[in-house]
Amino acid sequence: MRSTWIDSNNIYRYNDNYVQATHVHPMENLGSLIREEDFSETRVGLELENYCFSTKAYLVLRKRLHNTEFPDATALVDWRRKVESEVKLVHMRSTARISEKIIDGILECARPSLRTNELVTNIYRHRHGH
Repeated sequence: MRSTWIDSNNIYRYNDNYVQATHVHPMENLGSLIREEDFSETRVGLELENYCFSTKAYLVLRKRLHNTEFPDATALVDWRRKVESEVKLVHMRSTARISEKIIDGILECARPSLRTNELVTNIYRHRHGH
């Protein structure tokens, strides 16, 4: 189930060379896109208090978009969506049940001092009946 709809013309991709690279950063690509769309001299809200938005990401954007104001928009989406729809709650509950089964399966296969590769093998065997 999708909880949003975005026109494919508004989805931008970046090359794999940005992933886990030290010489380039995905925010360089984003900064270029913002400039191309002529938003570089405006305000771009950032979730500054977000675990997946790093200091490096912020610094790269600031360097790329030096005329752009970056107000803190932390939790903006959460502020706008205080009550979930019943459909969304049904899907969240279903996802939680699936997650519980996954965790239970892992716990059945785990034991102290077991190496990660052995745990993965045990999970695979448990899942596929080997």
